[in-house]
Amino acid sequence: MGSELLFVLPGFLLLGAIVGISAGLLGIGGGLILVPGLYYLLGHSDLNTPNDNFLIHVALATSMAIILPTTLSSSWAQIKRKAVDWELIQKMAPGLVIGVTIGVSMVSKIDGEIIKVIFSVGLTLIACSMIFRKETSRSFPFLTQIKWVLPFSTLFGILATFLGIGGAVLNVPYLNRAGIPLRTAIATGSVLGAIVAFVATFSYAWTAYQGPKYVDLLAVLMIVPISVVMAPIGVKISHAMPVAKLRILFSTLLMLVALKMLSEVI
Repeated sequence: MGSELLFVLPGFLLLGAIVGISAGLLGIGGGLILVPGLYYLLGHSDLNTPNDNFLIHVALATSMAIILPTTLSSSWAQIKRKAVDWELIQKMAPGLVIGVTIGVSMVSKIDGEIIKVIFSVGLTLIACSMIFRKETSRSFPFLTQIKWVLPFSTLFGILATFLGIGGAVLNVPYLNRAGIPLRTAIATGSVLGAIVAFVATFSYAWTAYQGPKYVDLLAVLMIVPISVVMAPIGVKISHAMPVAKLRILFSTLLMLVALKMLSEVI
């Protein structure tokens, strides 16, 4: 146990720092980094996970539990800057709650190998969209109408659960394309991410009473403190510098990680 902690502890601390900064800096990235990070760190130790098939479930659920305080921290930093659009929160929250509830129910019943494929493909698509997405002044305000918001937010909730993320990587581009300024979209996406993480964590906790316990509490306790501390730092950086180049580097890293995980399944 002691030697494994010596390996896991530094890895978790570094992972937490990266997650916190990226969550505040880009408004995305928490779960996109956490899931593969947890998957490989826990996979190289025998601290908790009984088998590889179960491991990806643990990574997804633990990611959500870690994201919750991290997103709360970055959200509070954005709220203090009065950058959040609360009307959009009211419109998108119901669909996200519905989607996450459905997603957790689905994930718990799907084989781990299939989930790894879904995660890898989803991560690759997200990374590609971040790299090749062209900035445009054209917007589609109708996307803020409830008849569009509800189905899209429900879909985002389901996808967020399968990717173990708060969903800002989906919500932020959607809001921005609807005509919401990017910084407002990022701030609002942080609050929406906290909602997603709360519902998912509660759902996984409820599942634990009825079956397998997916959340690795040791990982949560080790990663959360440093990620919470680093999230506001990422927010400060995001308000002081352009992040376009960082987004490209970040996306490239995500794509490589996704391909590595996919190669293990094929």
